[in-house]
Amino acid sequence: MAIGSGIGSQLGAATESTYGTSATPTRFFEYDSESIDFDKTAQQGTGMRAGGQVVRANRRVVTMIGGKGDIQMDVPSKGFGFWLALAFGGTPTSAIQGAGPAYLHTFTPGDLLGKMATVQVGVPQIGGTVTAKTALGTKVTDLELTAGLGEILTAKIGLDAADVRTDVALATASYASGATTNVFHFAEGAITIGGSAIAGVRSATVKLDNGLKTDRRHLGGLGKKAEPVIADYRKISGKLEAEFVDTTFSAAYLTDAALALVLTFTGPLIAATYFETLKITVPVIKLDSQMPDVSGADIVDMSLDFVGLDDGTNPPIKIEYTSTDVTP
Repeated sequence: MAIGSGIGSQLGAATESTYGTSATPTRFFEYDSESIDFDKTAQQGTGMRAGGQVVRANRRVVTMIGGKGDIQMDVPSKGFGFWLALAFGGTPTSAIQGAGPAYLHTFTPGDLLGKMATVQVGVPQIGGTVTAKTALGTKVTDLELTAGLGEILTAKIGLDAADVRTDVALATASYASGATTNVFHFAEGAITIGGSAIAGVRSATVKLDNGLKTDRRHLGGLGKKAEPVIADYRKISGKLEAEFVDTTFSAAYLTDAALALVLTFTGPLIAATYFETLKITVPVIKLDSQMPDVSGADIVDMSLDFVGLDDGTNPPIKIEYTSTDVTP
């Protein structure tokens, strides 16, 4: 029996070969919260009849089903490549660093067709019985990474699912390597703009929205959705909170100049000269706000919203993840 609260929960996942067909979770993750929910469309028929004053139960039908929600977790030094692969699509590259055991995994935007997973949450009842909530055909709709002031680097992973079931057996969680998994955090972070270190940035958020069409339903499909596909431009956005140290940001905002953003978190040494690392590169960002405002006696702050754009040469966003994982 598990502890009858969220402390006794578990999160597991496995990639699927066929969209919406359950795969037994083999990867397990430490997480902070989840909001995966069954999403149904119910329609109530009426139909007037003599003596009928309340609509009838047998005229209520469920016409469409699906699932949605998100997962929030600290970004770990091992295992996070699983989620990056689902979020970016395509085929990530992996290369051993030196003699190992460090591996560099590089993720750039690719096609998301066929990139789906079974995601299962073990939800404890008060008495300690754990109920499996299993999302089938789970696609990553968006990924948001946030480095808050003095905080751990966190990920919010937006999900869309073909179905959510409670009749799939709960997989046995295994965290064999959990004791050696670190998390990236504020003190490990560094930021450069245009290749130069920039001072005064207190926090940073980078988000990738995959532009998935999640409402592909057809007659003959039993109300279930077909696999979501990219049907809009993928959007890169984010926010920087900074002190007004110099005019780098305000000048770029005034002229709508392109800036190159690199956000790097460097953790403990793995071997030789290779460290646990998560590096986000957005070659072109443009600022949508703001000029610095003097709002009182305190130092002048800037809240800078940005968008990432394609320069036609480099991947519009790239994440490099160095860990002891051989594959993502």
